[in-house]
Amino acid sequence: MSTVVPYTALTGVYTIDPAHSTVGFSVRHAMIANVRARFGAFEGLVKLNGYQPSRSEAYLSVQTGSVNTSSPDWDTRLAGPVFLDAATYPLRSSAPRASQTAETASSV
Repeated sequence: MSTVVPYTALTGVYTIDPAHSTVGFSVRHAMIANVRARFGAFEGLVKLNGYQPSRSEAYLSVQTGSVNTSSPDWDTRLAGPVFLDAATYPLRSSAPRASQTAETASSV
């Protein structure tokens, strides 16, 4: 049996738990493969507004030097000056705004 929780009950501030979350991306390489990467060090929070979901916000900071592809060569390349430039920008942050994509869905 499932329980439907009204959006208003979800209103609040939530911390992103690094032990149960992943921040990652993929990069197309040579038009034949995708290189997947994840950040080992990050933190963030989500402010959910159940009354007006489009006013919800998410904040995320990643330590760019913590990028991990399971390939030391790719890690060095991605953290280097051509891509993330971890030496100059050791911390990258974003604060995107949420938008409602359907009556029961939102996107950040």
